[in-house]
Amino acid sequence: MKNVSESLAGRVGIVNLLGLSDAEIFGEPSEPFRVDRDFLLKRLSVRKPRNLNDVYRLIFTGSMPSLYADEGYDWEKYYYSYVNTYLERDVRELAQVGDIMEFYIS
Repeated sequence: MKNVSESLAGRVGIVNLLGLSDAEIFGEPSEPFRVDRDFLLKRLSVRKPRNLNDVYRLIFTGSMPSLYADEGYDWEKYYYSYVNTYLERDVRELAQVGDIMEFYIS
């Protein structure tokens, strides 16, 4: 947005989106988390237990909607591109890197 050459006033909206919640991923009821005993017992009764494969899938797949919309989506490529965007755009700009190859070699 910093390098936009003309004003976008009145023509642009920025929406910050979070990743999917555990409830959204597993298709379970969702409500704000609380720590009282009755709430936690009720929540436990409507949630499926997670096995180790479920936990690892959440860790490796993350919570990005596109990774769940298509089971065949290459999550390694997705996250490589995601991290690369930060390295090439944000970190490069902050560190004022002129030569990207030199940046990767150093």
